[in-house]
Amino acid sequence: TPGLHGLTGTLAGDADGLVFRPDPQARPVFDWPKGFGVPHPLRLEGDIAAWREDGDWRVETPALRIEGDGYAADVRGGLAFHGNGARPRIDLAAVVDPAQVPVAKKFWVRHEMPAAAMDWLNMALVAGTVRDGRAIVSGELGDWPFGSADGHDRRGVFDARARIEDATIRFQDDWPALERMSGRVRFLNDGFSVEDAHGELAGVPVRTIEAGMRHYAHSPVEVRATTQADAGALLTLMRQSPFHAEHAETLDNLEVAGPARVALTLAVPHGAPVRLDGSVALDGVSARERRFSLDFSDVRGSARFDQNGFTGERLAARTEGHAG
Repeated sequence: TPGLHGLTGTLAGDADGLVFRPDPQARPVFDWPKGFGVPHPLRLEGDIAAWREDGDWRVETPALRIEGDGYAADVRGGLAFHGNGARPRIDLAAVVDPAQVPVAKKFWVRHEMPAAAMDWLNMALVAGTVRDGRAIVSGELGDWPFGSADGHDRRGVFDARARIEDATIRFQDDWPALERMSGRVRFLNDGFSVEDAHGELAGVPVRTIEAGMRHYAHSPVEVRATTQADAGALLTLMRQSPFHAEHAETLDNLEVAGPARVALTLAVPHGAPVRLDGSVALDGVSARERRFSLDFSDVRGSARFDQNGFTGERLAARTEGHAG
């Protein structure tokens, strides 16, 4: 594996080589149970040539249109099948059509990725559009996945890049989704990264987002985000988060306004629960606690939080009012 079946078309050849022209109406199926896991019915249009070269067979295309369910690409390059029985060498370049973000779920390298990472990605990728996709793959398939950090010399490169627009990403089931996210995504060898991204979380603008997975086999999925916003908007976000279940009375009776900064890190480790860590810095916030008729002004300081709640608070403020 992988394999291709249902291939239909016309074949022409002479002493120097062969040319195969796929039937664009046929639906051959690419199947890689160990890798992608789901069959990929395709439409192929273009020419595929094959010839002998120094004891190897080379199979290449100058231009091949590939259309799948929800995705399409224009491809050039091909494979060299070695006469010594070694695994083939691949050298391909592709220009990818715009596609919806959830289509990526069909392309996880399942045998290289932890189940926890795939489950999180399948939950996280809700909506959005991928544009300006470009990809190259070059190397001996015996060295796939290229760049693996397992101590073996795996020479080669798989490099795919694209832009993400208007995406919806869900970090956890019980948190509001990140919406209107835009940024750049890159798949490099056996990992991926999201860079220069920004979005909106429950109305709070998130100015900087970085995410990725260094190595599919053993690295966690990591997400880092920072934002500057009005504390009132952040309070609204907290009321929609899992923190509300534990701190409902406090959050529902608090009114705040003023500048605040938040840094957040989320990690999905291999074989371990999701980790959430972050900090909030207040830079002169006004606050009112309705239960006790307390007014706070010029609140400054920081607090840390994780998936269980807030810890290590260091705040200072001027207080007005009285305890009711």
